[in-house]
Amino acid sequence: FFMKKCCLLLLCFFVCIAAKAQVFFVKTDTIRVDSITIRDRKPTNLPDVSGTSIFAGKRTFNLVLDAGKANLATNNARTIFAQIPGVNIWDMDGAGLQINIGTRGTDTHRSIETNMRQNGYNINSDVFGYPEAHYTPPFQAIESIQIVRGSAALQFGSQYGGLVNYRIKEADTSKFFGLESEQTVGSNRFFNSFNAVGGKVGKISYYAYFGSRTGDGWRPDAAFNYQAFYGNVKYQFSQKGSIALQFSRMDYRQQIAGGLTDAQFAANNRQATRTRNFFSPEINLPALLFNYQFSDRTKLEVISNLIIGQRNSVQYLNNANIADTINKALNTYNPRQVDRDYYSGFTTEARLLHQYKLGNLTSTLTGGIRYFEEQTHRQQKGVGTAGSDFDLSLTKPYGIDLYLHTYNYAAFAENIFRITPQFSVTPGVRYEIINTTTNGVIVNATVPVSYKGNRNFPLFGTGLQYQVGQNSQFYGNISQAYRPYIYANVTPADQLGVVDPNLKDSRGY
Repeated sequence: FFMKKCCLLLLCFFVCIAAKAQVFFVKTDTIRVDSITIRDRKPTNLPDVSGTSIFAGKRTFNLVLDAGKANLATNNARTIFAQIPGVNIWDMDGAGLQINIGTRGTDTHRSIETNMRQNGYNINSDVFGYPEAHYTPPFQAIESIQIVRGSAALQFGSQYGGLVNYRIKEADTSKFFGLESEQTVGSNRFFNSFNAVGGKVGKISYYAYFGSRTGDGWRPDAAFNYQAFYGNVKYQFSQKGSIALQFSRMDYRQQIAGGLTDAQFAANNRQATRTRNFFSPEINLPALLFNYQFSDRTKLEVISNLIIGQRNSVQYLNNANIADTINKALNTYNPRQVDRDYYSGFTTEARLLHQYKLGNLTSTLTGGIRYFEEQTHRQQKGVGTAGSDFDLSLTKPYGIDLYLHTYNYAAFAENIFRITPQFSVTPGVRYEIINTTTNGVIVNATVPVSYKGNRNFPLFGTGLQYQVGQNSQFYGNISQAYRPYIYANVTPADQLGVVDPNLKDSRGY
């Protein structure tokens, strides 16, 4: 019993010493350091390889939209594209209802010479026959804008003006539900509303927005009303693959104040010469996107999309110095002209990218195929009403009634050959097959129209790139480009018009 007590006392003694030792060596210090600033910037160029696309040896830009540097609420294209040298912007309406972009001196009107895309698929109303881009998303919904100059002709299409691709925002996958809402007011009764939701539930992520924009315009009789909707549901069925369903819609109605002569502009540049002119497009874009990564070296992307829409206008068309006044013989205004287009198009593109070893360096090959079909029903020179509102009804039939059909098959391949870790050569080729037909009548069935055109041609190009440092490189490229003459070139507006039998397509580089 005595020994047990001794052992217990010794144990308590050592425990107390240990406890005191622990307390004795506890020491709290505060170290004060100077404040630090971490600076970084997002790259302004696209990487050599992104997704299933190759951008090495090309002039590219990656515009990340920043509300602090650009006026996103008004879709002000000048502030967005100001950092891109050589880009021409035409602000037609002052409210960003349509974006007019041109490069290398090409026509800016509704970006007619540019391959316009959203999330990788075309948004031009008719890529070959009537390639105007009526669709414009709200800039508040755009994460970034990818721009590739004329060298984009091989991978994305034969247009001279290159590629502009709007990348719409995606869901915040860290949240079940997120909400973004921004309301903006401005002069001339301008009001813009942008509202978006997004999130992720299990393997499904979603993002959707609704935007509207209204105002009276800077001039009288220049009011506008714009709406846009977008929805994206993405299913990540495995770590390697995903499938997404997207739907976009945009429509607006714009009152057109009319042109001015030089004298009218000098007297009052805000005056309106027309009060009864209206323009209104409506574009719907359903799309299905499939992505699969077979390995770290091989990726597949397949995109199918539709474009379903129309373009409508009712206008009193005459020179600016001829006023739109009451016709004394009719005791009303003169009848207005009604023009309407209906678009129905389908596109499927499949692209495969593979990286492989060539010597000790990694080279990259991308290739793809494309099928495109479009039908445009064009009705023009209808005699409308003498009213003052947006009214597309007719009092006499259309003078032009045409069905325009286009088929397009294309295949391309480009390869980055790494000669050294810094130097690469990127040759490419594209082969196009374009079949077009036109049928219908002009000037109340007095001039029959029947046209068929078949085109088969290759396009070649190559690019060189030398990486000097992390943010510096030398590059150069040359690529062939092509644009077939559009429908308006082969459909005379009246009996006096004659189609030039020697009319040729535009070819260049």
